[in-house]
Amino acid sequence: MYSIFWYLFLINFFIFLANIFLFLIRFNFIVILLILEIIIFYINLNFLIISLFYNDIIGEIFTLFIISIAGIEVSVGLIFLIIYYKLNDIIYINKLNLLKG
Repeated sequence: MYSIFWYLFLINFFIFLANIFLFLIRFNFIVILLILEIIIFYINLNFLIISLFYNDIIGEIFTLFIISIAGIEVSVGLIFLIIYYKLNDIIYINKLNLLKG
């Protein structure tokens, strides 16, 4: 039959697709940032599962690079979020066109 890695990969893939769907239907900026981080987490988990399956360290190294880039992305997103929240009391994606300079 199939090994446990393929079952983990399929479960991870379906949760990833569910998060992509949630990303497309949400309008709150904070929730979109959280869903984006969950998507990046599941991509990293896929790299780790495939790395363990092929007994290779490249997936683990690539996961460390993705985690560092995701941390930078969150900090920049939170900076924009704080500035926008100071200007308005609530954050909706529909009203982000007001940020045009």
